Amino acid sequence: MADEISYFEVAAFLAEIESVDISDSTERTQWLVARLREKWPTLTPSQALAYVKAFEAG
Repeated sequence: MADEISYFEVAAFLAEIESVDISDSTERTQWLVARLREKWPTLTPSQALAYVKAFEAG
């Protein structure tokens, strides 16, 4: 399906933007989730958060 979002697409995007200088981890996570939802509006907040957590876990 063309609508599906792969983890690799998300990980590549997060790798591009992860260097944002936000020291508070909660604020940083919220910022990353917001950026994912801007790029992929069909993601729910929970899905975007799951992608961020998986990305951060390595």
